[in-house]
Amino acid sequence: MFKLIAELEPNFAKAYIGLGNTLDDQGKSTEAIAQYKKAISLDPKNAYAYYNLAVTLGRQQQLEDAIVALKKARELFQIQRNSKMLERVDRLFQKINTRQIN
Repeated sequence: MFKLIAELEPNFAKAYIGLGNTLDDQGKSTEAIAQYKKAISLDPKNAYAYYNLAVTLGRQQQLEDAIVALKKARELFQIQRNSKMLERVDRLFQKINTRQIN
């Protein structure tokens, strides 16, 4: 479904986030990462794209890149005053720092 939306609305960043989530769920991390990056290129203020990118990068043990994405997600969630997601960001930072990503 997200692939179709992305084809019909190629500038709709949320479609690429959804597609990235679907690919990540299927174990296609490399393709998911590409979709999150596409979403970021279309909407650089989308905190969820950065957060999802960080999660997937962390699972792939690309920890430095995950931290960069997570810092950007935190910055954007702070601007949005999204306390729920800030808590999730902090938990992910903790996992990355202790290398407990799965």
